[in-house]
Amino acid sequence: MKDLAGATISRKDYPRLVALCEHGRPLPVEFDEWERWLGQAADEANRLGLPAFAIPLDVEEFKHWSADVGMRPCLEALRAFLIVKRYGGVPDLT
Repeated sequence: MKDLAGATISRKDYPRLVALCEHGRPLPVEFDEWERWLGQAADEANRLGLPAFAIPLDVEEFKHWSADVGMRPCLEALRAFLIVKRYGGVPDLT
């Protein structure tokens, strides 16, 4: 969960992310539950001393990144995407 810490997405865009991540472990359907996940992720990151700064989550950027690295969009791909954004940067592929 700690890898989700800091992810930010609008309530309006969240359903697109859920639909995109149809493979593997499902994301919460409700945005409020997603925000609870993020709170738990931030708590875990803080306990471990890891950075939990805001990371804008753009659905199209994630979709293109997933295709570029050969991963199906899913929770695990999302975690990898956020790790890369947090530590190494993701080039703008859109």
